[in-house]
Amino acid sequence: MSTRVAGTVDADSVRFLRHLARVHISQQRGGEVALLSDFADLEAPESNDAQDLTADRLVWLGCIDDVAVGYVSAQILQLTDGYALCQIREMFVESEAREIGVGELLMKCVIQWAQERGCGGIDATAMPGDRETKNFFETFGLVARAITVHQDLRGT
Repeated sequence: MSTRVAGTVDADSVRFLRHLARVHISQQRGGEVALLSDFADLEAPESNDAQDLTADRLVWLGCIDDVAVGYVSAQILQLTDGYALCQIREMFVESEAREIGVGELLMKCVIQWAQERGCGGIDATAMPGDRETKNFFETFGLVARAITVHQDLRGT
């Protein structure tokens, strides 16, 4: 297993994995609205420079035998008082590749990058009822700090 920062040569892999992620999210409670609001469009990598770790937004791929089976998109937000927050925008690993460490490798990349960039914390999102994702993030010390509630007004 390995990870790498995605470049333009990986655009098709990122699009495919992102499609799988969107299908997964759409099947979750609250997924329809989350896809419209919380999960902003992920642009394909703009350059082939896989070494630009100074960027404020990066996409990493998790690979098995050089085949991409997962990805994570993270960005750094500069908040008030100089606080830098690393925000995991999207993370997905194909179901067949879960439980073997791909997600863990991707998280380690994000954590190291965030620490090197002086971030004070990391945020990520788990859908309601998605205990697998919640538990995964908790193994890295991420805990809930807010709960978003929603009411669908279209049918009322």
